[in-house]
Amino acid sequence: MSREGANKVRVDINVTADTKALLDGIIAHELEEDRCNDRPERSKSEILEMVLRKGYNAWKDQVHKA
Repeated sequence: MSREGANKVRVDINVTADTKALLDGIIAHELEEDRCNDRPERSKSEILEMVLRKGYNAWKDQVHKA
């Protein structure tokens, strides 16, 4: 899903080293999947946005179950 032309803002965050390592692992895995599945390679920013959106959706689903 490309979001070209969408308004973008820069977000600076501080995370633990463990969280950074997890995010780096997700990025590496997703880039490898792009290469192996002959997909256009996404940017790190696009992958991080995907992770945040999926995390938000999981959080939202959990909140509405309660």
